Amino acid sequence: MSVRTVIHPKENLIKKAHQSLDFTEYERAIGYFAQALSADPNQKDVRANQGFAYFMLGKYDDAIRVLKEELALFPDSLDASILLGYVYFNQEKYEEAAKLCQDYDELLEKALREEAKKKGLKFERKKDRDEFEENYEYFFDKVRKKNPNLGLPHFILGFHHKKSGNYDEAEENFNQAVKKGYNSVACKAQLVDMELARENWQEGLAKSRIALQIEDSKSEFYFLMGYAYYHLGEIERAVYCFNNAFKLRPYEVEAAKNLGKIYFNQNEFKKAKD
Repeated sequence: MSVRTVIHPKENLIKKAHQSLDFTEYERAIGYFAQALSADPNQKDVRANQGFAYFMLGKYDDAIRVLKEELALFPDSLDASILLGYVYFNQEKYEEAAKLCQDYDELLEKALREEAKKKGLKFERKKDRDEFEENYEYFFDKVRKKNPNLGLPHFILGFHHKKSGNYDEAEENFNQAVKKGYNSVACKAQLVDMELARENWQEGLAKSRIALQIEDSKSEFYFLMGYAYYHLGEIERAVYCFNNAFKLRPYEVEAAKNLGKIYFNQNEFKKAKD
């Protein structure tokens, strides 16, 4: 006689919801999550996933509502905290996003300790605390597999500090974001942009050249190099860089505008019009 695993109806609904997320069927996923919550309103991570689906549909108010509900029920929800910060960030509510991200390290530490406890470590014992410190990267990788955007709060904080002119704090956070696995192109571009904002043209060029050798996505760095060369008066190099940025990303509006301005200043009106 074969033994079959019985799937609880609510677990089946969550499984279907995740399948819908995988196929970008966000409305359907929201419906499945809602049914699962009707069966059991106290399930962790369900509202966080619902919030993600609302976010992907551009329904920010609904996303904020369900993510706040998740955090009210489960204050240690790393997923909900990170995502809520990102929703605020996309709404250009940088202060709210930054405030939320300031609690991030504490939540991350709790998540890491939970992973350690699953391995039988007891933090009241010094030997186990030492073992936790020695194997920190292992536990971090375990948490990152469940939360692939662990570096995102640092990016948001970096952006907030950059807008406030706190460049040292911004740089520290952008570097931490890269270290924790967040989009390195976005972070490195912000670091270069900060050098250009301070008119450190040569330093910005140096950082851009290094990024061009490492990163697959190059258009952003060609654009930033073009901007630096333009301000240094090296117009031919600026044109070369803006052209490269435009070829790699034909929708790069800023590169096109800068090229147009250069051609206009050189009285090459046909090229400027194009």
